[in-house]
Amino acid sequence: MKILIVEDNKESRRLLRKALEYEGYAVEEAYNGIEALRQAGISPPDMIISDLLMPEMDGFRLCMEIKRDARLHKIPVIFYTGAYIDPQDEKLAASLGASRFIIKPVELEELTKTIKEVFLESREEKIPLHVAPEGEAPALFRMYEKSMLRVFDQKVKELQLYMEIFTNSNDAIAIIDTQGFYVEYNAAYKNLFGYTEEELKGKTPAVHLGEAVVRDILRIISAEKTYREELISTTKSGKTMYIDLSAFSVENEKGEVIYYVGIIRDITSRKQAEIAIQKQMKDLNIINSVIKDVSSSLELENVLFKITRSAAELVGGNGASIAFYNEEGQFVTYPYHFNLPDKCKEIVTGKEQGLAGQIIE
Repeated sequence: MKILIVEDNKESRRLLRKALEYEGYAVEEAYNGIEALRQAGISPPDMIISDLLMPEMDGFRLCMEIKRDARLHKIPVIFYTGAYIDPQDEKLAASLGASRFIIKPVELEELTKTIKEVFLESREEKIPLHVAPEGEAPALFRMYEKSMLRVFDQKVKELQLYMEIFTNSNDAIAIIDTQGFYVEYNAAYKNLFGYTEEELKGKTPAVHLGEAVVRDILRIISAEKTYREELISTTKSGKTMYIDLSAFSVENEKGEVIYYVGIIRDITSRKQAEIAIQKQMKDLNIINSVIKDVSSSLELENVLFKITRSAAELVGGNGASIAFYNEEGQFVTYPYHFNLPDKCKEIVTGKEQGLAGQIIE
């Protein structure tokens, strides 16, 4: 038995196909009603499972065309939808000759049971062939228009909601095309990086991430469809910041990528706090190491060498020395050091000279 799935969402098609093939059915796919009609005309399927809300030709129109075609009108049609949930939609589906009207989501077991029931009814010719009387057509079209307007109104409200979220979000959001150029961005995005509308026109996120990073992001998201990483970015003024970037691809009904959407959060404060904590932990480890080394040795020269070495590590310096102040002679010597020339041991300065002199004061 061959089933034709008509669904504009690539992932939904994939999941349904996988489930039906597991049940032993041969499966073909179409992304809208026009494509489904073309395929059915070339090689008629034994059943059509169709979504309703699709571009170019929706499920209702597809069912109308199938039932009008002398070669195809016996093919049972099952509507499988998540958009049309009003009882009037189910009534319209029955009036057009659809065998079943299933509202998503539904358990796979229930779906396959329904498919088997419809196949059985089709074999036993229990499905009445739908031939609409001439006077019925205007009423059907009025029902169809009402259903379309109801769902269209619902989708408009959803789009308005998404637009409100996009416009007023505290997160910076940008939409780019497959070449990386900006398509749209919200106010938070412009404010975060300090650019104007005109300055971002015809540009890519390389303005704040760099060309190499953007190329790498596009490469990963093209292969994996999603991207999540903490990155270093810069503002127009040159300020460095840490950002959390989440991105994903947007596909059309054919499964072709048409846009990428990126959502950015400024995590500079958090990263700086993490770095500070890591520095404190490193310092504590160094100090504990010094205490351990000093307590395990009685040789003054060895102890002081370890102290200078650890002092350099604590402040991220390349070298360190210990200055001794001779109060009687009023001079300073530097007999112990780490990673400095040996001639430092020969240096003698007045108590008011150099850094050591400032410390003495």
